[in-house]
Amino acid sequence: MDKDRQRAKEQMKALPFKEKMANFWFYYKIHTIVLAVAMLVIVWSAVQCAKRIDYDLNVSYYSASFVTEENLAKFDEFLKSNIEDVNGNGSIDAKTTLNTANIDGEYLDQNSQAIMMKLQAELASGEVFAYMADEGFKQYIEKVLGDSDAIEQVVDISNAQIVKEVLNPAEGEKVYWLSLAEYEARKGDPKAVAERKNVKAIEKLLFESIQK
Repeated sequence: MDKDRQRAKEQMKALPFKEKMANFWFYYKIHTIVLAVAMLVIVWSAVQCAKRIDYDLNVSYYSASFVTEENLAKFDEFLKSNIEDVNGNGSIDAKTTLNTANIDGEYLDQNSQAIMMKLQAELASGEVFAYMADEGFKQYIEKVLGDSDAIEQVVDISNAQIVKEVLNPAEGEKVYWLSLAEYEARKGDPKAVAERKNVKAIEKLLFESIQK
């Protein structure tokens, strides 16, 4: 057996380079493809991590109504102009993430189910302290959190100036602001404490601008 292996190695060495590569590809094609894909995934993940912005304030907006990217950007500008740089990176960044689904119907489509699962996971993580929601999602958040005392504020901000001007809810449509307390796992976390100060700053402005 050892002689056969030695003979095979010697024969391989004697092959022209092109034939060596063809032989290698024949025997290791799957391994090579898998390795190449794995390397691409690693590189892509590293690039995404490098590009990811560490926001000073995240607001998750759950609604059945669509809001244009342009108007969401305007709302983000409102947020950025009224908060502080809590991560110390020299830049003030805020992001409103819109999640659109209609959960009021008797039967939910796949998108609505996926959005509800995303919301559950987000609430469980305790990473987001500020939410905006329509009536259906507001009730769902209250149902998920139950009697946990996680919700600090639930206020109808439909008539707040910036909401009316930028988010432009339809007549009779409600937009609620919900702020959450720190979960036990993040209590005392300096970034969490600082981000909640930003939440409270925006909360105060919204509440003061509600048109009675």
